Amino acid sequence: MKSILISSFWFFLISATTAHSGNCIHFVLPDQGSVIDIPSCTLQVDAKCENIKSVEFQARYFKTNNDTPVISSLGIISRPPFKLVWDVTEIPNQLLSGVSFLAEATFSKDSTETVKREGVFFTHQKITRPSLIIPYEFSGTKELLADPIVFTPPRSAMSISGSVYWNERDLTVIVDVKDPLFYVNMSRESLAGLGLEVLIDPSSGRKPYPHKDVHIYNVPLYGNAYRMIYKPVYDDSGGFTLASKSIPGDFNVSIEKGDFKGFKICFPIPMKEFSDSLPKSFGMNLIVKTLGEGNQVVRTPWVKGNILEAYSPFIWGTTSLQPKPFFKNRILMWTIFFISGFVITFIIYQILLSLKKPQKIIQFERSEAEQQQFDRIKEAIESKVTQKNLSHERFAHELKMSHKKLNKLIKKFTGMSFHNYLMFCRTEIAMERLRSSHCSEASIAESCGFSSVHELEKYFFKFHRTTPFKYRSQQQIS
Repeated sequence: MKSILISSFWFFLISATTAHSGNCIHFVLPDQGSVIDIPSCTLQVDAKCENIKSVEFQARYFKTNNDTPVISSLGIISRPPFKLVWDVTEIPNQLLSGVSFLAEATFSKDSTETVKREGVFFTHQKITRPSLIIPYEFSGTKELLADPIVFTPPRSAMSISGSVYWNERDLTVIVDVKDPLFYVNMSRESLAGLGLEVLIDPSSGRKPYPHKDVHIYNVPLYGNAYRMIYKPVYDDSGGFTLASKSIPGDFNVSIEKGDFKGFKICFPIPMKEFSDSLPKSFGMNLIVKTLGEGNQVVRTPWVKGNILEAYSPFIWGTTSLQPKPFFKNRILMWTIFFISGFVITFIIYQILLSLKKPQKIIQFERSEAEQQQFDRIKEAIESKVTQKNLSHERFAHELKMSHKKLNKLIKKFTGMSFHNYLMFCRTEIAMERLRSSHCSEASIAESCGFSSVHELEKYFFKFHRTTPFKYRSQQQIS
């Protein structure tokens, strides 16, 4: 969300309908920038001319779970005072961009004059804000904490979890996205559109739109993290714009990516960003950006709402910092250790170290052995991938291992079964031949080991969300 421009929406309508010279009408109510928290709104224009036949009021707003605005005629007033009351009982809260009003005056000679009033916000509907207690944890922790935040992912095969912790140095946000369709070598543009947004309102002002005191950080999978700053701008014509600018920052971001696994982001925000300390309670939202079914960027917020509402501090969750636990105070704990006796502490430490070390070595060796086995399997599959009728059982027999163990190892490292991984490897070869040759799809399907063109198209769409024909038309080297 780079910027939100509201005024341009009405430009054509105003230009097309304004045929009367002079400023005969102007908005009196509602005030520009007002926040209305009751289920009604009074609209009124002041008329300076006497030959006005009628004034029609219109409103542009958003319905629930719909990111496309609607325009509704609120009524026509045929005599002064040109005033009406709009019942908004059934209208959802109007946040971020607010409601835009239009008043069109018709004169005795059927000429018209139009004025607008944008940037009017409604918070009349009650909402329930989630709460989160942020625990204390030492700086540098990159793993999810106990009882993580669980997001609702855009796809059933995907899972999104997150954790937030604080210490004297930083406020750290961790998100872990498990996605079997994610791959590291996608384009830089695609990676730059994915990642994490952290939205924090230290003042807990609960305004309907972000302002200069709100901290919004964007952490892409490609490129540097930066902060967005928003500023509401009202002009004399009644227009409203939420202007924005990005500020680069020097953040120590950690990003891990894995083919067919997903990505994990660890984003520590230095306390100096908040004047060295955060209040005990503040508003916050987290938005994770992933790929949807059609390879478009999908924003998944912690605090749900439509695309616009997710950026409004009014609905963000209420977060509070858990007091620093007694056992997390390192100076005090070291004092206790010395009082208890340096010798006893040293002996216990040595015993624990001797017990843990063999277990770590065994786990490392086991992991290294499995990696070597998978590398051997992967190399064998790549050498036979174009052979038709390559069965699971025959391939396992050639590798001298059980088909269950073979499938288990492939599943562990790729998240796929043997058959699906084989088909995926074939589609990778087909992609390169579609891009670099002019052979027919049937010829490519035959040379890659597919039983038919239909099988090629089936698995190509399954793994790459497009057809071979569309891929070739977009990617083929001329």
